[in-house]
Amino acid sequence: MIKVAIVDDHPAVRHAWMLFLSTDQTLTIVGVFSSGNEMIEKLTEVNPDVILMDISMPGMSGIEATKRIMVINVDVKIIAVTTHSSSVYKKEILDAGAKGFVSKYSVSEQLLQAIKEVYKGNTYIGEDL
Repeated sequence: MIKVAIVDDHPAVRHAWMLFLSTDQTLTIVGVFSSGNEMIEKLTEVNPDVILMDISMPGMSGIEATKRIMVINVDVKIIAVTTHSSSVYKKEILDAGAKGFVSKYSVSEQLLQAIKEVYKGNTYIGEDL
């Protein structure tokens, strides 16, 4: 069972991802968080295998949260799920330690594949990015 945490500042996005991911029997949602700070505070408690991380959030960005999470637990796999398609964002989040990058516009087609690929130790970059 792959343990997944969701980090996004928009309640509707968090809820939609939770509903979508709950249809896959190989995954379990271990936490849903509205900020990078909240994820960092609960990281060791929920101990996810994979974190779905929004890049643009108020306060701490997903890029900064990823850097901090990597200091705490280098084994967790982070996938940026974002509306940004710029190669600058992609480079920054991957340099911070993320293993995946998926557009929010194609999340339904690619999110499950991204989770399973990064969990296996691979890097996943969405097809439309």
